[in-house]
Amino acid sequence: MICRSYTVPAVVALFHLLFIINASIGALINVTIDDTNGDARTGAKPDWVVGWQFKSASCQNPDGNPILATTCAQGVDPSLAYDGTWTGVTINATTALTLFTGSAVYVYHIIPAETSFSELVFGISYSVDGETYALKSYAKTSETQYNQLAYAREGLVLTQHMLSLLIGDPGLPQMFFDYAVYT
Repeated sequence: MICRSYTVPAVVALFHLLFIINASIGALINVTIDDTNGDARTGAKPDWVVGWQFKSASCQNPDGNPILATTCAQGVDPSLAYDGTWTGVTINATTALTLFTGSAVYVYHIIPAETSFSELVFGISYSVDGETYALKSYAKTSETQYNQLAYAREGLVLTQHMLSLLIGDPGLPQMFFDYAVYT
């Protein structure tokens, strides 16, 4: 049997290296950006810059607005939404922007159940830092779908980024944005 002896500085260096690796792995955390309450770390909220959107609280009193009343009739259960909120978007070309600092981002939607008054398939395009938009299509089913991973972008440089969502095809509604998570 071969027995090796290590010097104290070599062992100490090895422990330091393992500590640094462990600390860097532990430094990655997930931060949630809620549609209504915003970024859990910075408090920044998504910026809806074009089009028409409404907060889930608007469904409690649509005030005779036919678009809002029709959209709210799709029956999203607030208790199943992140933080009990969601933002509905119903008009083509609505854009949302949000800043985050991280190396990955994941976007989650609520996909409402199919109805006779809304599109069964709809499209949303996503972009990070102004890159070409990636179009994703979604199909509704007979049941509302919660916590649906709609878009994931990994391998980003750890710096500040701009996430953009662009609503595509017309219909009622295009999407219910629930939250995003970045690392």
